[in-house]
Amino acid sequence: MKSSQQELLNRILGSRYFAHTVTLGRILSYVCENTVDTQNRIKEYEIATKVLRRDQSFDPKLDPVVRVSMKGVRERLEKYYDD
Repeated sequence: MKSSQQELLNRILGSRYFAHTVTLGRILSYVCENTVDTQNRIKEYEIATKVLRRDQSFDPKLDPVVRVSMKGVRERLEKYYDD
């Protein structure tokens, strides 16, 4: 990630929308660090096991935690940019 991108991520994470939600901040950081300037596509399973520390037996069909969390990330980003 470029320094300007890292600075923007840090500002977003320090904002009132992300400052008090460690989990959503970790997800946003992981996604940014692993997709910016690359063609990587992150899978739901990867976020669950690497970021949310779910067991290797995690089944995204049975547990919607990643989808629900990503919805929260998108909503907070929208509020951040609307502000």
